[in-house]
Amino acid sequence: MTDIEDLRAAAGRLRGPAASSTAAARELGSILYALGELERGAGQFTEAAATLDEAETTYRGLGDSVEVAQLVADVVIRRARVHAQAGRPLSAVADVQQAVLGCLDLATGPLRSPARLAVARIVAHAAHVQLMIGGDPDLIAGAADFALREIIGGLAPGDGLQLSPVDAGTLGLAGQVAAIVHTAAGRRQLAEAAQWLAGMVSGGPVAPSADEVAQVRDGLPTLASVLTESGNDRYLSVLTAPPTEVRLLVPAMRVSTGVAAAYGAVLGKLQLETSGSAERLVGLESHALFVWASQQGEFNMRHQFATFGLEWLTAVINFGQRYAEQELWPAALDASGWLTGIVAQLAPFATFDDGVRRNVVAVMEWQEMIFNSTGDTAAAARVAEARATLS
Repeated sequence: MTDIEDLRAAAGRLRGPAASSTAAARELGSILYALGELERGAGQFTEAAATLDEAETTYRGLGDSVEVAQLVADVVIRRARVHAQAGRPLSAVADVQQAVLGCLDLATGPLRSPARLAVARIVAHAAHVQLMIGGDPDLIAGAADFALREIIGGLAPGDGLQLSPVDAGTLGLAGQVAAIVHTAAGRRQLAEAAQWLAGMVSGGPVAPSADEVAQVRDGLPTLASVLTESGNDRYLSVLTAPPTEVRLLVPAMRVSTGVAAAYGAVLGKLQLETSGSAERLVGLESHALFVWASQQGEFNMRHQFATFGLEWLTAVINFGQRYAEQELWPAALDASGWLTGIVAQLAPFATFDDGVRRNVVAVMEWQEMIFNSTGDTAAAARVAEARATLS
């Protein structure tokens, strides 16, 4: 705890100077980045997320350079890991795709250049986080294989592989994740290759455990399989691609800018027609597309939020309810947090649209139930008061 307390004190001393000094701001960002990792390791997930929020803000204040984009992506993927470990899948998937799409264009220049290796590290962690939160195995495989290709790219047979400890960690992580998902999907040759690559940093092939494989094979459907089995295969060519193409790494890459909200709504409707693991996956994917549409300022989200905001609201509350039914409260509270933000944007429409108001009130009733179930009676009382005012 001493290291955490020391870094918190150092950050406190730098906040004032950072407001007027680029050097101090850069140092503050570095300290916050390290502090967030220590807090994550200590299980202080709420503190870690807040610390990394501040780190992101601090780095963004440094300008709009390639270096800043890399720093921000590093912070955001670290925060995604925090959310995943804390059991907050909606926040984790939002950060995963923000980190990946915020750095992917930096993977230019010679193979295995520092910039490309840095991107590979972020994408490897993106694969791992998506595995942790129950994402689409096809995206997980694509991200893991992308990282592996970047790490070993350009090597000829017999070439030695000189890796820094950080890059060795990337190779090991991506190889382990790829081995799990490829084994689960029955892609034996790719699985064996991934095991061999992971073994390059551990002294021998790293085979996934039977439990790891079973959890993916039996518990994580692909979006392609859900679309096919639900009779929605007309969307396959639009929203999916074979994982061996290594083309889709995160949900937001499924669609082009401008139509993410529309397809978020498509998946939201499919969520209501499915159940179990398929329902959870489609809900997660729908939310991810709405988040991306919102972050990109899509026309639909700016000018038709009364419609698309309600679609997003429905996807998130249904996702959260499934976790609440299993008493997985961190995920339910994560959903509640996102609902608060969506409701705030819907509030102007609720004043004159009865349909919007009814939906918002229903959400607030659900939030009140979640807070009471988790013992946060003060938060429940605040929501009840706001609901009474709106009603």
